Amino acid sequence: MADENGGTAREVLGEIRGFRREFDLYCSERHRERSEFLDEWNEEKAARKELRADVDQLKRIVWAVFGLFGLINAGLVLWANLQKVGVIGVVKP
Repeated sequence: MADENGGTAREVLGEIRGFRREFDLYCSERHRERSEFLDEWNEEKAARKELRADVDQLKRIVWAVFGLFGLINAGLVLWANLQKVGVIGVVKP
């Protein structure tokens, strides 16, 4: 039994199976590529997350140092002002 193009049912079925095999290979290749891409993406995402955590920790350290200098400065200003008004006297030997 032939189709309108002159091929038998067996030939048409063989072509369909061949196309199906090619399509399955294409899909498996695309799936593999997608998996590789997602693996790389997740690695980069983890690296960015670690870098962000390091930057946040560095920010906290810098702000702590600025805060410490600010407290020292405020203490020195307070000390100088208390000396000016005579609350704290300079001890002379």
